[in-house]
Amino acid sequence: MRYSPHEYQRYAAEYIKAHPAAAVFLACGLGKTSITLTAVNDLMFDSFEIHRALVVAPIRVASFSWPAEIEKWDHLEGLKYSVAVGTAAERLAALKKQADVLITGDIGHHEGIDAAAQGMAVIDAGHYGLEHIFVEDMRQYLTKKLAGVEVIAAPVRHPYMNI
Repeated sequence: MRYSPHEYQRYAAEYIKAHPAAAVFLACGLGKTSITLTAVNDLMFDSFEIHRALVVAPIRVASFSWPAEIEKWDHLEGLKYSVAVGTAAERLAALKKQADVLITGDIGHHEGIDAAAQGMAVIDAGHYGLEHIFVEDMRQYLTKKLAGVEVIAAPVRHPYMNI
């Protein structure tokens, strides 16, 4: 399918490419996955800033949504991916494949650090940790685009309390 992003999708993809840490907050069906994959594709094949990407997502999203989006869009045609979920043998087989994007279920903190140290862009597609980064920039963007409308960013609260 031909990818023809909306302005907000182009903005979000450019934001991802311009920042070492970014988050995309959109409702279901508004293109978070295609936005992220577009940015990854551009960073790999246009600017050569990254060589591989690790996507960490809830198991169903890792198994179905990310692969379906890669297969769906024409501009992602050359992007090779591997899904590492299931049994240990299935995950190991997926890890051995030559892939630009490795998609897996949740990983631990140290595994994420190891992946980043190996030059992988780590995309955590389902956790709180990076969400707050994008809020203020999006508030400013919407304030400019929606002249006369007051845009308020809700205060960010960490979901856990350290004891």
